[in-house]
Amino acid sequence: MNYQFIGEVPIADYGVLLIRRKQPYIDWANSFEDDGPKYDPASNHASAYLIPPFEQTEEVDEFIAANFETIFEEELSSWMEAPETWPEFSLDNFRKWLFVEYIDMVYDLINPEWMEPPKGSDFDV
Repeated sequence: MNYQFIGEVPIADYGVLLIRRKQPYIDWANSFEDDGPKYDPASNHASAYLIPPFEQTEEVDEFIAANFETIFEEELSSWMEAPETWPEFSLDNFRKWLFVEYIDMVYDLINPEWMEPPKGSDFDV
């Protein structure tokens, strides 16, 4: 993994898509007449997907458009594995059901590789 050191903690060479559920997802998740749990919007549950780093909003949008089906399937199957209960897979539904936030600064506090940058290295570990 490549890191850049600007301060004390390295920045990983990744971006993150943070996914939160919107009301249509919550309504769907709570519509099942079974003994399973109900989705609690107050739980503040979110999913994070590591993705390539991007500098432009348009690049993030293009990545989402190319990968929304994988993310949508993962988010839906994490609640209900029966595809027949899922909505139609479209970018429009993806955006209606899920809030997506791109995070461009990913700090690594758990990887011991960064603890000691190699001698003579300015940025990359």
